[in-house]
Amino acid sequence: MKTEIILDIIIIATIFLSPIIKSYLQEKGKNIATSEDIEELTQKVETIKEDFNNKSAILKAKLDLLTNLELNFKNEKRNSLINFHKDFAYWFDLLSTSSPSLVDEYNNKEIDEKIYKYDLVYQKVLTSEALVQLYFEDKHLNQLIYNLKVAIIKYLTPHSTNVLLNLKYNNFEFEQYNKIPAITIEEIEKKKIEHENLIKKRSAIYNEYREKMIDSYQKVMPLYNEYLLYVRKIINNIN
Repeated sequence: MKTEIILDIIIIATIFLSPIIKSYLQEKGKNIATSEDIEELTQKVETIKEDFNNKSAILKAKLDLLTNLELNFKNEKRNSLINFHKDFAYWFDLLSTSSPSLVDEYNNKEIDEKIYKYDLVYQKVLTSEALVQLYFEDKHLNQLIYNLKVAIIKYLTPHSTNVLLNLKYNNFEFEQYNKIPAITIEEIEKKKIEHENLIKKRSAIYNEYREKMIDSYQKVMPLYNEYLLYVRKIINNIN
């Protein structure tokens, strides 16, 4: 685009100057130009020069505009990928490292909010991905994102949600347990055993979650690292 504009400038100069010089040589031939001829020619050249400068200024303004548009497009393109990665990495971390922590596990309302948050964050990922697809016609990038997204949904999402649902049900069992009367020694002993069983259930929920998450995390991480490496390469090549 820049080369085309420079060529336009050269062509304009050639078009304007060639007829004047050609006309002058044809009329004077081999004769020596008088001062009047030189003055007249100088005036014509200056007029053409002024017109040429005006047109050059217009072309330069167009060139600057195109340059700015190009820079803005590249910045928006880069930012679309950076913002997508932020949303994607947050979703990945939320499912893999911060669940069921950062929530009161005995508060069912907080558990419900955490489950709902999973959906909100994933919707944000999809929105960011749509913008990336507009800016990048890169089949390999799209395939990497698709493979990683499917792997996360398959291996991480079920465990992160299930552990919270199991904790929620365990909380319900504790609520029912608290309603059991404990007046006689037999009732107290029975309630004590029930309490121990509920604690064991809760511990089993966490143990199962940790085992499944470790296995799932190991399956997802190679895909995540491949995606991350390629995204870094793309961002560094946008200049």
